[in-house]
Amino acid sequence: MRDFPQSFKQAKNSPTIDSPFIWLLEVDKEGWYRLKYRNLSSSFHEGATLSCSGETATILFIEPSSSTTGSLIISPLTRSDGVFPEGASMTDNKGGGAYVAERLDTNVSDGMTFYFCQNTEAITIGEVTYNPLPFAFGDMRMGEDNMPTVDITVSNADRIVEAWVRKGNGFIGSLVRIKVIWAGDLI
Repeated sequence: MRDFPQSFKQAKNSPTIDSPFIWLLEVDKEGWYRLKYRNLSSSFHEGATLSCSGETATILFIEPSSSTTGSLIISPLTRSDGVFPEGASMTDNKGGGAYVAERLDTNVSDGMTFYFCQNTEAITIGEVTYNPLPFAFGDMRMGEDNMPTVDITVSNADRIVEAWVRKGNGFIGSLVRIKVIWAGDLI
């Protein structure tokens, strides 16, 4: 049986399913929420202020699924009760409008979690889909608090990661879970 640091060194540079290991990253971002919308009547705008049932939020990202449905990544500004009720009308201050497709209660979670895998295609484990992201790990070392510390380097070749990191303030202070799975478990 290997201890974790030896396993880590063996698998840290294994980016494809051909490797015996696949690395997973789970990044928690406090204060960000995914709000699903339907019946889009006018396009939303990134950076606009969203209003819905007494709640206001900043629209950070727009993730359209079709011409009338999708998700907004929001950061609440003010809360009356922290709930965006299903079916409620929502508008932004630049003319965007739609209805809430799925109830969002910002009181039951601190934010959202991003799921990534060091693989060439997405991997679904249970109900969670890990999206492919090219990343690499530095050497593991002991931090000042006697906890293992490792640097994570992420490719920004397509510039998508940069926008998320900028709006997320570098994800400083975010909880990151590193998981290693054996590729044979996916077959």
